Amino acid sequence: MIGWGEFIYFALTAMALWLIGAFLSLSDGIRSTPVKRRLAATFSAAGVIVFLIFIVCYWLSLGHTPMQSMAETRMWYSFFLSLFGVILYLKYPYPFILPFTSALATVFTIINLAKPELRSAGLPPALQSGWFLPHVAIYMVAYALTALALIFGVVALFDTKRASKHIGVADTLTGLASLFLLAGMLCGAVWAKEAWGDWWAWNAKENWAAATWFLSLIYLHLQVFCKGKRFLRVFVLLITFIALQVTWYGVDKLPAAQDSMHNYSMNK
Repeated sequence: MIGWGEFIYFALTAMALWLIGAFLSLSDGIRSTPVKRRLAATFSAAGVIVFLIFIVCYWLSLGHTPMQSMAETRMWYSFFLSLFGVILYLKYPYPFILPFTSALATVFTIINLAKPELRSAGLPPALQSGWFLPHVAIYMVAYALTALALIFGVVALFDTKRASKHIGVADTLTGLASLFLLAGMLCGAVWAKEAWGDWWAWNAKENWAAATWFLSLIYLHLQVFCKGKRFLRVFVLLITFIALQVTWYGVDKLPAAQDSMHNYSMNK
């Protein structure tokens, strides 16, 4: 049986592998060689595999999908970030990708290690539905893609020689993130209809989710109407990322959300 008691061993191993991969990626940026690039991808991928092994074993031990606590959602976010980091690095071997994704994945992993109370904090009964798996999984993918799009956008502001290429990647990632955000909202609407009898209740969480999706659409339209204004586009991408963070874990701190079924403040 694998549980949170064993998480520290998998987490430390994965973080060590991510750190090595990130270091090799940075050193490859200083003095590029195919060997360093392959090693960076290999170590980072090994970290992803270690993390995935824990998720699968923990899943089998629980007997249900591990997506019913804040710790478990953070665990998935770390996994998707590190996974997409490796995939992107294999396609676009820029030295900043693995350090960024590894750093974020490590931060959320450390939070799970430092706050064991998050592990047993279950979600309200109304949220423990069969729709929870696709809804949360889709949003975790969207969150990871948006974070990666932002870093490419920021790099485009400084690396003027390859700015158009960086922005192009940010556009692609944001387009994918926008699709996942929409899919997450639609999945949530079906779930809400099943749980509470309404597709949409103008709940604070729902409103912020919609605002985040609309911001991603604004960014995508800017690539057509304001193609040369990189700073404006990256600024909108930053606002999108901030709105996404509010949607994820900040909205329950707002006064308007205190009576919401999406308020997880008692579970943190």
